[in-house]
Amino acid sequence: MGIENFLIHGGQSSVLSRGDAEGKLGWLVSISNPWKKDQVIETIILKNQAMSGSGMQKGYHIIDPRTGRPVEKAGAAWVIGDNAAICDALSTAFLIMSHHEVESYCAAHPEIKVMLLFQNQKMLKFG
Repeated sequence: MGIENFLIHGGQSSVLSRGDAEGKLGWLVSISNPWKKDQVIETIILKNQAMSGSGMQKGYHIIDPRTGRPVEKAGAAWVIGDNAAICDALSTAFLIMSHHEVESYCAAHPEIKVMLLFQNQKMLKFG
């Protein structure tokens, strides 16, 4: 259809961008605190990238396959990368992994950027 500039927002967890917003260098996207919806914790510019977020705001519905128990570590994870499906999978996986495992993954995959937010409001960024 010839559409080169767009931002697709798939609900509360996924965004895909291509090109630029009119007169901008990309698309401005805000990330809200899952426990305080009116608090923006990060604003980023996406250009030809996807972003996905996973979190515990709906309860302990993510199960760690290593233990068979619900995940209780990170409260939320956001991933930015080139592929929307990979970002979606990683944002959930990173809730299960330790922050050292996430950091190692990002060191081996420099195209991936991650932000973890813990329930105590501590934030870690990788990539």
